[in-house]
Amino acid sequence: MCQTKPKSHYYISEKRQLLENDLQRELDYKFGGYPVIFFRIDMRDVMRPSMCKKLLILFLSCLSFLFFSSPVAGKNIKVAMILWRGETLAEQGFRSQLQTFNFSVTYHVFDAGQSRAKLAMYLRNRFVPEAWDYVYTFGTTASSMTKKKLQNKIPQIFNIVADPVKAGLMNRMEGSQENISGVTNAVSIYLQIENAMKLIHLKKLGFFFNPRENNSVIIKQRLTLLAEDLNFELISFRSPPAPGFLDHNLEKLVNDPNIVDAVYLPSDSYLLSQAAVIGKKLKAARIKGIASQKLFLDHGAYLGTVPDYFKLGELAAEIVALHQRGIHLGDIPVQRDNNPQVIINPDWSN
Repeated sequence: MCQTKPKSHYYISEKRQLLENDLQRELDYKFGGYPVIFFRIDMRDVMRPSMCKKLLILFLSCLSFLFFSSPVAGKNIKVAMILWRGETLAEQGFRSQLQTFNFSVTYHVFDAGQSRAKLAMYLRNRFVPEAWDYVYTFGTTASSMTKKKLQNKIPQIFNIVADPVKAGLMNRMEGSQENISGVTNAVSIYLQIENAMKLIHLKKLGFFFNPRENNSVIIKQRLTLLAEDLNFELISFRSPPAPGFLDHNLEKLVNDPNIVDAVYLPSDSYLLSQAAVIGKKLKAARIKGIASQKLFLDHGAYLGTVPDYFKLGELAAEIVALHQRGIHLGDIPVQRDNNPQVIINPDWSN
């Protein structure tokens, strides 16, 4: 008689690795308050002379950063900041850390206002890359469009990009050999849902799906796999940035809260811009929102395992500091917040 074997620990681990797009397999190093560097090394490559030379150069560069004075104190640099939805805590952290490093910085800020057309016109007609030492970009869309404009000529530091590889910004999380590096705001979706399930009896999970944003498509794929592994039903509410869609879905939930046990709120620029509306409606209907970003918590979501945007900005500044110390930008791996916060909204205590 055939018996179905339970899913092994190794099966689950394999799924987690897939879900996290290699993030789980990085080796994390942090020295004091200095930059986090992620390495993943294939030992077959280490034996190659070219790889040995690269590792030696990177090791010596890191040592010089750690044991000498603050990065290039007093150095004047010019930074263009291309933002997708206005300034956030990430930009505050970036500016603050550059100031801590004693850089003298000239900034130029452009806000695309979540408009591809506005950003495309700016990049085509007004933006002069050669006028800047660095180009800081916020979000997947702004970072991808700017990279095409820069053509690898000017150092680009991206921030708040959920999956830099799938977005085409880098071909590997460990580094791309191009003139670009940056910071991901990704937190393990497995961890977010696992933490939520400790407090919520989860059999039906709602998900606002924005088909126009790559991040949302990627997240839906991961949640579909998670639903299979953790035995819950995923219910998608198609919510593109067009009149009526999100409002209709929110009304549907308010009128029948039992459709779902909770709603996952993804790291999607459009949905984040609607965080106040979403939070107010869900809280009024006593539907628990699972936040992927702290902004959703600020507007009424029930709980979340979320990154610290200010810290992500600091990490972006630390990449600039490493580059100023002589490390090639393409050799600097993608950085992330290694200690996301688990936050339960105190407003739900009543």
